[in-house]
Amino acid sequence: MMRLRPQYLTTYFVGEGLSGLVPALVALIQGVGLVHCQNATLAVIANQTADNATMFGSGELQAIYQPARFSAQVFFVFLSVMMVVSLVAFILLNHHPSVARERKNDLYFSGDLAPGKREQGLSLHAQSPEQKPMISHLESKREAKSSFGKGTYSNLEVVFIFIVLAWVNALTNAILPSVQSYSCLPYGNKAYHLAATMAAVANPVACFIAMFLPIRSLFFMGFLTMFGTGFGAYIMAMAALSPCPLLVHSASGTAVIVLAWILFVLSLSYVKVTIGVILRDEGHSALVWCGAVVQLGSMLGAVSMFPLVSVYGLFRSGDACNTKCPM
Repeated sequence: MMRLRPQYLTTYFVGEGLSGLVPALVALIQGVGLVHCQNATLAVIANQTADNATMFGSGELQAIYQPARFSAQVFFVFLSVMMVVSLVAFILLNHHPSVARERKNDLYFSGDLAPGKREQGLSLHAQSPEQKPMISHLESKREAKSSFGKGTYSNLEVVFIFIVLAWVNALTNAILPSVQSYSCLPYGNKAYHLAATMAAVANPVACFIAMFLPIRSLFFMGFLTMFGTGFGAYIMAMAALSPCPLLVHSASGTAVIVLAWILFVLSLSYVKVTIGVILRDEGHSALVWCGAVVQLGSMLGAVSMFPLVSVYGLFRSGDACNTKCPM
């Protein structure tokens, strides 16, 4: 990304969001997980003696899952095609002549060869001895706040940015996706599919917003992080209460959980794009650290959630047809 102009970084995040949206839409078309309930008679042993067993039938609802419109093999072939297209696009971005013209010339834009700096350097040599102390004083005021990147931000601000980046990626890439089914399925399959699809839509939408309305304020970034984390906490609470979360039998409960997922992804995706743009301007090393912290946050989120979900089974899923929750 350092080889391309800074404004292309937001389109990179748009593409990253679409890479989740497109498979989600295909899965929605596939129709996996759609269920309807029908009566079924189950034989249950009610009383057993040494001589005989008395059995009776009790009518219950049985979940019947509808067959998918196309097989899992077709879905994975589609994903493979997406990967091939992405590989071809990556090769073109590195070798196509038209893209090469869009790249910034590192030699031209770096150091004293940049147009503004070059003119400034020439003008410095042309200054009289009386003017040089004043210029030196102005340059001393522009001292870097830290040794990180271009030094635009202080050490404390850099630590804050990276903590937020790790936290946001842990939530969006690992922690909340691991409990999405627990938080949404109690409200029905429609709620689950809507939440999954609309959350995938919210990601590229946030990137488009960041493209046209970039706000780099660290205070606003912190506010958005707290805002998105609040909705994430609500989602996690509903997953913990599964199979009987709040408002489980009402349309308002469905609307709230879907809206929570949309606002959660929308706000934190905007934060991720903003941090990416900030660190892109700080230079190559900052962008490398950005990628490392993204992966670190995702890894910590996955490592923390795997035992909770898959080992200890702290989250429970109910029967789609027979789970009874208090009104």
